[in-house]
Amino acid sequence: MLLPTLILFFLTLAQAAPSFNFLGIRNLSPADSRRIPSPVQATPVMASSAPECTHGAPASQQGPNATAYPIDGYTKVIPLDNATVSYGVRREWEGSHYVSGPHYLGAGHLTDPYAAFKCQYTCNAEDSCRAYFIQYVSVNTEDEHAECTLYDALLQPEMLVAIANTTIGGGGYDKLCNGTTSELV
Repeated sequence: MLLPTLILFFLTLAQAAPSFNFLGIRNLSPADSRRIPSPVQATPVMASSAPECTHGAPASQQGPNATAYPIDGYTKVIPLDNATVSYGVRREWEGSHYVSGPHYLGAGHLTDPYAAFKCQYTCNAEDSCRAYFIQYVSVNTEDEHAECTLYDALLQPEMLVAIANTTIGGGGYDKLCNGTTSELV
């Protein structure tokens, strides 16, 4: 009586065990296929309609140091409250459009716009860079220097907001389009 029970037990066990094909890969049972999740449909992604460049006067032609350094491929973005000295890029926007930085530039705020002049080359070297922001940190100390941060979208004046610290905003710079087309300079 024990032998038929053992045989029945092993037959049941063998049927419950997974089967393998000649390559040693486990065959799926109908129960297994119910556990496999069905593929998720991809959500269509809309192409970005954000402009890659803007039209306007080159930064070299703007402000009191208009001809000091050639910044001809970018236009300066001024905060809405242009009386603000200590300003930076709105954090929420920065988090969505950050490319790289801050890149250290040895220039201090008294050399403005030299840092912006140098930063344009960093932005030009990065394919996805559409704008950059300059700020001077550790102002009036031995460690005073400029920092350049790159972004993949154009800055708008409302993105430049007052901040309560000792940095001095050196300005935002957006890439200019080439003439009347939407090609980059």
